[in-house]
Amino acid sequence: MDNEKTSLGSKLETLRKGMGLTQKDVADILKINRTTYTKYETGVTEPNIAALKKLTEIFGVDLNYLLSENTGAEVLSDNTSEDVKAREFLRLFNLLSEKDKEKLIEQMKKRTDNAK
Repeated sequence: MDNEKTSLGSKLETLRKGMGLTQKDVADILKINRTTYTKYETGVTEPNIAALKKLTEIFGVDLNYLLSENTGAEVLSDNTSEDVKAREFLRLFNLLSEKDKEKLIEQMKKRTDNAK
């Protein structure tokens, strides 16, 4: 296991736990087997680019962050309650169908326009 895999796995685990998700929850969102996702966290295997892209969407982080050599420990330590809320919103949004995403965006636009 090299350092990069350990760092990526640590970040995935920290982000997942910070959002209150299980490995199965994340695996289900990725449409993969739980054991495959577990291997990502333990550094046995690395996610492919499509899975990495989806992971950035689930956790609301940048791909550069996931692939950097920094440890994952700082992910949650700097979070404000607003960061946590935003990440949870993004996670839930990503679970919606494309049609429901469009409806929600339209509703949010109307609300923000009315608030001005």
